[in-house]
Amino acid sequence: MHLTNQPDIPVTLYYPGMSSLFIATDASTGYDISALMAKIDNIPSPLTKDNWDGTSANGHETFFSPLCITPQDKKRAVAKGTIYRASGSKTRPMVSWGSSHNERRPNAVMPIESHQFVARLIKAIEQSAAKPIDVNRRLSSIKSKLEDWFFSEYEQDITDTFELFYYSGIDDDDPLVLQASSSKGVIHLLQALKIRLSESYVDCEPLRKMMGKIDTSIKLTSSLQ
Repeated sequence: MHLTNQPDIPVTLYYPGMSSLFIATDASTGYDISALMAKIDNIPSPLTKDNWDGTSANGHETFFSPLCITPQDKKRAVAKGTIYRASGSKTRPMVSWGSSHNERRPNAVMPIESHQFVARLIKAIEQSAAKPIDVNRRLSSIKSKLEDWFFSEYEQDITDTFELFYYSGIDDDDPLVLQASSSKGVIHLLQALKIRLSESYVDCEPLRKMMGKIDTSIKLTSSLQ
């Protein structure tokens, strides 16, 4: 018998509403299937997110063994992957749930135009021969981090409309490329990079780490003058 009297029940866990349920009995036993169907029809509607009035929590209760005594023991017992990463006033998690690493970014959104300008600055400096090669290693790390922040700051329907501008090429006649032909010009572009980042993001540890790499790049390039 096809269960057609409970249309509000979201049948199946993984494909709700896309499957059918049937009741079958052994006809030789004389089972009262009508009584069974009456019981099924009287089953109350299931709890859903729309009518749930309970309390949910962002996390799991941690199991502590009898040997887990000290505060340090209890801290080590918490599986990092079950910790819900909450946003603060200055930083927010790259991934709120399921990550063993608490990687964070500034709790701010840099305008897309600024992301594009910063990408041009970095690529212009990278192709320049007027700076130590170690500068490129630091800029590569910064570029990768900024791209991660970009994808975290914007929804996919927005990011999909843009090319990977942090890793695309840059025209040889770009004014920034021409400016990066001297060490003095490279230093100016690095300073412009710092200014744009500080204008777009709040002061926080992830940004300060990035600024430190830029400061080191300025120092390395200044040694050539």
